[in-house]
Amino acid sequence: ALQATLEGMFFSLTFVSFLGGDALRVWRLRQAGISLIRASSGIVFDRLSGIAVSHVMFLVSLPWLLAATPDPLARIALAGLGAAGLAAFLVAFWVGRYPDRTASLLKAMRLDYRVVSGMADSLAFRRHIALSCSLVARMILLSVLSVVCSMLIFVTLLVSMDVEPWTALEC
Repeated sequence: ALQATLEGMFFSLTFVSFLGGDALRVWRLRQAGISLIRASSGIVFDRLSGIAVSHVMFLVSLPWLLAATPDPLARIALAGLGAAGLAAFLVAFWVGRYPDRTASLLKAMRLDYRVVSGMADSLAFRRHIALSCSLVARMILLSVLSVVCSMLIFVTLLVSMDVEPWTALEC
């Protein structure tokens, strides 16, 4: 897993090449004997958990960001982005965790539930959310560390370009 992750990171160093890194990780997992469905859904889950952690960090920093943003329209947009992202992840969690309840709810509303059911199956939320709490906690911790490392790299690059350290931290 570590080798597949490091190789995927190497191929993901340039813009938009994350797809190549993800494809390499799926290929390496397939070589290790993991089915294509499980390998692909694991990569999708990894991406979604990374987006979720990044969004949580955005929400944590939102009070400072709003204080530093003078334009009222931009402040409303930032708050709306935070709320919309949170709502999207809550819906995705609900659909993945309770696919039968979601299907029943959509049937009662006379809506086609097959799309939602297919989405839950293809993203394999049920399999991943059913993991033990300690494993999920470790995954979240690793995602947070990854985001913090990216932030530190960004701050280091800005400081090396003679940007004031406090300004670099704010960025």
